[in-house]
Amino acid sequence: MTTMTIPFIRETLSSEERSVEPVTTLSDRARIWMLDLRHHVRNDLTPICKRLESRICSKDRRQRFRRLQHRLFGLSEVELSSLEIYFTCWDTMREAVQRDEWLTRKLSMLKDKMQNSPDKDPAMTSLQAELDTVTQGILQNGMICESTTKLLRGVTPNFCDTPIYRAFRQTVLSDNWLDSVQLRKLCADAGGCCGRDCGCCFKSRDSRYAGPLVGGFHGHCTSACACCLEHAGVEKPANKLECLRELDFNLKPAKTDISGQRFINGLIWGIGDAK
Repeated sequence: MTTMTIPFIRETLSSEERSVEPVTTLSDRARIWMLDLRHHVRNDLTPICKRLESRICSKDRRQRFRRLQHRLFGLSEVELSSLEIYFTCWDTMREAVQRDEWLTRKLSMLKDKMQNSPDKDPAMTSLQAELDTVTQGILQNGMICESTTKLLRGVTPNFCDTPIYRAFRQTVLSDNWLDSVQLRKLCADAGGCCGRDCGCCFKSRDSRYAGPLVGGFHGHCTSACACCLEHAGVEKPANKLECLRELDFNLKPAKTDISGQRFINGLIWGIGDAK
């Protein structure tokens, strides 16, 4: 997973486009023509929409206007595929930042134990082995972060001028995006820090890898949150960190999926309802 490169992703997207079954019916051709026309219209209107957005003082109304644009024009297949890759990488980086914090704490604790243990203590061998494992984990985490960052930067140009991406950037760069009721509930229900009084989700999660991540120095808990692992009495995260994995939420929830709608509204649009 970690050796995957940006050209591979672009080649994959291209091959997916090539693998689409040939259009045989007039209705299929008309539908594709309408989709292409809709995206051309959106692209032509983007400068005007951006100017209108800049004149809307209310952040909430600005986001609703972007959501309206998104509902009217949607995304092309390449934009949607790239956006899914982006959010998968974004989620991976969130976990990597928290995993780095956990590994750094573990490394410091092991070094303290070794310094305070006698040289001939039989436990030194196992401590050294554990120290080597943690050190290797930090190196692997760094390699995954490097690969994930390249993917993030590689796919972003495919959708960076869409209203959904402009909305997401505004949401995660705002001061209160983590305070979304839906996001806090999901964190608490999963056993995260929002279910306790520690307040870790609103503290800085310092990491050498958080720089490329929008809003990456703080965030809701992942399976690698050091505080959650300590609270649960677990020694290490259950899952293996990978650069690309299955996205655990739907970017296009059905209208009947109220929970999914509210999650997307909280994560992307920064709006607390599903209307």
